[in-house]
Amino acid sequence: MPEQSQPAAFSVDETVSLRSRAGVPLGTPNSFTVKTILPSDNGHRYYRIRSMEEAFDRIVPEANLVAADQCQTIHDDEARRNFRMRFAPKRRR
Repeated sequence: MPEQSQPAAFSVDETVSLRSRAGVPLGTPNSFTVKTILPSDNGHRYYRIRSMEEAFDRIVPEANLVAADQCQTIHDDEARRNFRMRFAPKRRR
């Protein structure tokens, strides 16, 4: 009997953003549209996404996506964390 897969977290035509910008080249767009929900692979769901600013699609795992209405908060939190790591005074032991 085949495994019951979880429902997709995002739907076709939904606007999403990448959860983390770490390792993503500068100039990469912030907003993408889900084009296709790909079949689950070993319990991991992937999506084909595209930005209006790029001439190609990206295949991204569900864990690396966030709904567009939540993305600014996540990016702000990540920016604050990166700032603290770079500029916070070092603690002495």
